[in-house]
Order: sequence, then C-alpha cells, then structure tokens
Amino acid sequence: MDKIDILSREEFVDNLVNLVEHIAENKRSTSFAINGTWGSGKSFVLDMLEDRLSQCKSDNNSCDKYFVIHYNCWKYDYYEEPLIAIVAAMIDIINEQTRIIFNDETRAKIVGVLKSVGATLLSMANGIIKDKTGVDMKAVYDLVKEGVDSGAADFEKSKEYDMYFSFKQALNSLQELIGEISEEQAVVFVVDELDRCLPEYSIKILERLHHLFEDIPNVQLIISMDKEQYGHAIQQIFGQDTPVDKYLSKFIDFEIQLDEGDINEEYKRKFQYYMDNFDYLCEKTIEGDVDYFTENVFRGLDIRTCIKIIDKCNLRHQLLNKTDTKSDYSVMCLEIVFAVMKHWGVDLSAIQPSFNIRDVFKSKNCVAR
Repeated sequence: MDKIDILSREEFVDNLVNLVEHIAENKRSTSFAINGTWGSGKSFVLDMLEDRLSQCKSDNNSCDKYFVIHYNCWKYDYYEEPLIAIVAAMIDIINEQTRIIFNDETRAKIVGVLKSVGATLLSMANGIIKDKTGVDMKAVYDLVKEGVDSGAADFEKSKEYDMYFSFKQALNSLQELIGEISEEQAVVFVVDELDRCLPEYSIKILERLHHLFEDIPNVQLIISMDKEQYGHAIQQIFGQDTPVDKYLSKFIDFEIQLDEGDINEEYKRKFQYYMDNFDYLCEKTIEGDVDYFTENVFRGLDIRTCIKIIDKCNLRHQLLNKTDTKSDYSVMCLEIVFAVMKHWGVDLSAIQPSFNIRDVFKSKNCVAR
C-alpha cells in the first residue's frame, strides 16, 4: 500500500540513510535509538528507512547492500524467550529476500542453523510455557526439528549439536551466523514497538540484543522507543532512583530525536475517504483557507490521534448524512473543530446537541441496507 508522508518525514529519513551508509562504509558495529513520543510515527519512519535501504545495491554485484531484519517486539511478546522471535524474524527475512547474495547451498545452511537454534530454544522453554499455558511445545519442537535440512545436519556434526546444549551455545551459534552474514552484507537490525511490551520483557529484549550483537563488525542495531515511557519501565524494574540515561547507555551508543512533525498538504490524499464527502468552492482563496485550517487545527496532536479523529468524523458524517449530495466545506470544518475540542476536554454540551450512535439507529432516517 502506498505510504503517504503527511508529516514531512522525507528529510529525516534522508539523514538516517546517510548515517547508516556512513557507518556501513566503515563496517562499524553500533546501536542507536530513534526517540519519539507515542504516535509520532516512528514505525512509519522505520518503514520508509527499510524501503530506502532495500533499494541500495552492493558495489560488487546487483544484490542488496543491506541485510535488514525487522523485529516487532510487541508482535512476538508472547514468547518467553526473545531469541526465539529473533530467530523467527531472521528465517522469514532470508526466505523473503530474493536478492540476497548467498547461493542456495549457503542459504540452506543458514536457515538450517537458525532452525536448529530455534528448536533448541523451544525445547528449553517448553517447561515454562507448559506450566503457564498448558500447551506442550514438544509437538512444536518436533515439527520444527523435522524441517531442519541438510545444512543443519552438517552444522550438528561439526559442532556436536545436541538438542539440550546450553543457552550460551545457542547464543554463540547465532553470533557466529550473524558474523558470517555481516562479512557479505551490512546487517541492519531494526527493533520496533519496544515500549509497548511489558516492562520485564522489554528489559530482557535489550539485554538479549546487547549480548547477541556486541562486538560483531558491520552490524547496526536501530531501536525505536519512547524514552520517557521506557524510562518508567526501567524504574519499575530497578527502582525509582535508577538513572535512565545511564542504564540505557549500556545498550545504546547515541539517540536521534524524532519530533511530532507538521501536517502538510498530503493530508488530502491520506484523508481522501473523508474529504470526498464535501464540496469546495471554486475560488482558490477559499480552498487555501480550508487547507490552512486543516493543517493548523491538528497542531499539538500526534498523527495517531489525528487519524482517530478523522475516522470518527467520517463515521458520524456517514451516519447522519442520508443523501448523495455533498456537504459544504464549512460542515467539514465544524465537524473537525468539534471533534478536536472534545479531544482536548472542552465541554460541548452548551454549544451542540449531544450525539449518540444509538439515537442514529433509532432515527426513522436511518435505513438498513
């Protein structure tokens, strides 16, 4: 789906790409955070960054210059052990990337090693998961184990693999594998939605990532977070007196601040589904006034809140307007103003009748379709 940049993030992403390129040229190992408040569009920025990096080609061949791994922490937070989710994300990426520079034999070996490590981690976590959920992961382990290919078999022989080898050995195997990949491609590991996870789990993620990627050259770890909110999680675990910046400095080399952005004219495309309900007058000054209003009425609001407000306005308009005739643009302005005022806690009872969706469905003008 077309990504519509209504917050003018292009320059920010350009700077990110230049930073990643500079680090990759020197084959450095580093980790940095993109710090932004909830709803500031961090995930959108990461998507733009990944799209841009996927277009970068190696100087030596036509394959991708970067091996990008996207890890959505919140999506996989039901795993007790974050390394299992990391392994799963890597397998998905390797299977999806068609321009990865490894040949079929090397690809099979890499996937085989990942499956072997994943099977081991699942086996180790089985007792914990069964106690908490009643689900026996042994069946899952057997299924994964059956899928381990010849590459994993070679790995098992060379490393004297045993399904019960220690967690440290599994971690070492992953480190060796990432090191091999980073010799051919710059590895960019993108961590998203960290601050949406439970505090204990989010701390465990940072620790695992630190141990996994520490001292591996040509690897960049990019962590998206709301540092203020994540700081609450740190202090909840380690105590209110814990210095957040000092704790994070163990895992993050530096941070980049992402502001809330300013809505630009691209909002017309983003909110086309709502704006199609209204008719502009022909005079350009009038349309310019509406644009000015729309761009400024949302100031101080994050983009997620803006989208929710427009969705509510669209639903309300569709329910109340029972004709095919488009309303005047002034109606749109009023609908948005009332919704924004309500969001800010303004008492609207004195200036507009109360609105209840149940009343709409009781109305004789509401015809079931």
